[in-house]
Amino acid sequence: MNATVTAIARDWHRSAACQDADPGLFRAADSDTPEDEQAREARETAALAVCAACPVTNACLNDALAVPGTRDHGIAGGMTGEERARYRRTLTRHYLAARRKAAA
Repeated sequence: MNATVTAIARDWHRSAACQDADPGLFRAADSDTPEDEQAREARETAALAVCAACPVTNACLNDALAVPGTRDHGIAGGMTGEERARYRRTLTRHYLAARRKAAA
């Protein structure tokens, strides 16, 4: 990987569309202040709209998936926490299937 690609991969945050957005859009409400379903859906829809216009969604998603359990809540990489958890399970299944196939 050349130095330019490495720098972009490391510094993707600088180009993120969410950089100037309200950070509260991307995080689930604190447990002390529960969020009703309609408010959650409105917040997530607004956050996902920001992600849809973002030039670095893939880098953000890769970062969110890099360490399981570190970013399991809120919006990141154009996905909700539940969507990322499902996606991570799918990736794991595919990886394990490929390993079994290679070992056979």
